[in-house]
Amino acid sequence: MAETKVEAAERMYPGIPFDCALPQDWVKEAREKQFFDVLPHFVWGYPEGLTLFGLPLPLSAEGVDFIVNRRRD
Repeated sequence: MAETKVEAAERMYPGIPFDCALPQDWVKEAREKQFFDVLPHFVWGYPEGLTLFGLPLPLSAEGVDFIVNRRRD
């Protein structure tokens, strides 16, 4: 049985609060500018003391690759 996004995030980022809902502007930009669907590859995390607004936490190798190699337009 495949692991859910919640299960993957809990395993990969223990103790870090996260949300499976992603900012729609970020999702739209990824689709329109990088032609990549981020929905299955990320949760939005809120590491304590790091950021008030959260940041994308990759759940897959494709997600890591997107963060590392995406163009900055």
